[in-house]
Amino acid sequence: MRKRIAILALVVLGLVSGSGCESKQDQMVAQVGKDKITVGRVANDFVAMKKGSQIQLESNLPLLEQVKQFVDQEIDGKLQIQAAYEKGFDKDPQIISRLDQEKDKLLLNQLFQKEVLSKAKVTDKDVEDFYKKLGERIKVRHILVKTKKEADQIYQTLKGGANFDSLAKEKSIDPGTKEKGGDLGFITWNALLGLGPFKEAAFKLKPNEISHPVKTIAGWHVIKLEERKKEEQKPFAEEKDRLKMSLQMMRQQEAALTYVYDLMEKSDLQMVSPTLKKLEEKARELAAKDTLQTQPQMANIDPGQLTEEERSLPVLKYKGGVLKVDDFLQFYNRLPYYQRPPLTDEDNLKNMVFNYLLAQEFLKKEALKKGIDKSKEYKDRLNQIKEGAMADKFRKEVIWEDLTVDSTEIELFYERNKDKFIAPAQAHVLEIMVKTEEEAQKMLKQLRAGADFKKLAQENTIRTYAKKNGGDLGFIAKSNYPELFDAAFQLKKGQLGGPIHLLQSPVGEGYSVIKLVEKTEQRQKTLKEIEPDMQSGATYEKRNAVYQQWLAQARAKTQIKIDQSGLQAVVKMVEKELPEEKKG
Repeated sequence: MRKRIAILALVVLGLVSGSGCESKQDQMVAQVGKDKITVGRVANDFVAMKKGSQIQLESNLPLLEQVKQFVDQEIDGKLQIQAAYEKGFDKDPQIISRLDQEKDKLLLNQLFQKEVLSKAKVTDKDVEDFYKKLGERIKVRHILVKTKKEADQIYQTLKGGANFDSLAKEKSIDPGTKEKGGDLGFITWNALLGLGPFKEAAFKLKPNEISHPVKTIAGWHVIKLEERKKEEQKPFAEEKDRLKMSLQMMRQQEAALTYVYDLMEKSDLQMVSPTLKKLEEKARELAAKDTLQTQPQMANIDPGQLTEEERSLPVLKYKGGVLKVDDFLQFYNRLPYYQRPPLTDEDNLKNMVFNYLLAQEFLKKEALKKGIDKSKEYKDRLNQIKEGAMADKFRKEVIWEDLTVDSTEIELFYERNKDKFIAPAQAHVLEIMVKTEEEAQKMLKQLRAGADFKKLAQENTIRTYAKKNGGDLGFIAKSNYPELFDAAFQLKKGQLGGPIHLLQSPVGEGYSVIKLVEKTEQRQKTLKEIEPDMQSGATYEKRNAVYQQWLAQARAKTQIKIDQSGLQAVVKMVEKELPEEKKG
């Protein structure tokens, strides 16, 4: 069951994101020449930035100061966009191509914002209820079938005294639990994403009670509760913020899964059994000819091996179209063998084809049907993407045109930053680690008597990852082997040391005997060693200086106004979306 849900979930991954502010306020917060920057735009971008951690602002600043900094950056961006328009970059083929690539993705994002995320809000009471529900876990079994009629029959059979485990093995279509008598083990309320009705029914049951049939996106379930257990929880006050974020994300994902599932149901997808049977026969024929192939689904059916008529046969029918053998095989052959459902498993095939081939197309049609492409939000966001690409091109091709750094600039950057590039002291160490101090003393005695260190390490060290190398740890630093490093640095080349008591290590507590092979003192890295890094650093520094110089000149010749009431309006909107920012 989890696999079925996971396959469908792939459709919405990447589309579910924070909802942000959906304000339509056109109040001005700043004016740059003839262009204005609106409260709604700044608030939306600021919230998206905070939720996505795209830019790091000083969190200890009051929110108003953070907003002022952000508006300042928006002004800088607007200056570049205006200059890019003057250069005609809005008609640049690369920009237009980039925009075409983004349109479908943006359509789907806006569809989910409007139809899913806006309807998945979380209140304080919701968080309290969520906390209470997480206070226990339940052990459940279930029988999953395709239809309500089957589920009703199973429920009546169970009520008549039938054994649940046996009936699950006989009737359930859930491959993950079927052979275990439907056993899902212990689950908590935040498990089984997308199966809200299942959890609602399961958590209401008493031990050994059986539910009436329950429908989810996986099918029809009959559920049996076997046991309840209390879960240890931290105080609600400590968990509230984390739980709110977790519940918000869970609701968004579940709403998205339900939306996509409903769309799939409305599309009336039907696999064409006779066509699949022909493909299965062909796969078996190919598998039989190849001694390396053990399963038919491991055989690639080359469309070239089929007649034109066979390639044109429908594999799947849906409202508004069909998927033909040719297109299906191109998709199916690209799947890794372990991901391929057998050609006889129509349900899994249907889910996978929808997920990988049809979902984006269906969602796009749904977005166009709802007029998303004509909405102000969509057009504004598309324009934002275009202008962002224009500004990026302007920086690279105008502000930083032909910008390079010479050897003198690289050397000067190195001198200014050389204290950041120190090679730490290191010691090349051989080690034998054992459990007790007595064992370590025994190892030390044998080594002093002339035993071969590496051979002894291979036979006795409990540090398994160093065993085959004869206990050779290579060059170690204080940061990763503090006790060994300190002991090694007291030794001379070739000298033995120990036993050294190690309280924490990847293999636990123990005692080590070591031999110092070589050691190097802390030193300054030379320019030659880190020249590529210095060239990158010098280039970045020079770019920033040139960029700041351009901004200063652009600001000097452009009339810029900031509206204080607009700033306050942004703050209020941000506080509504991000209450935690009031603490800033």
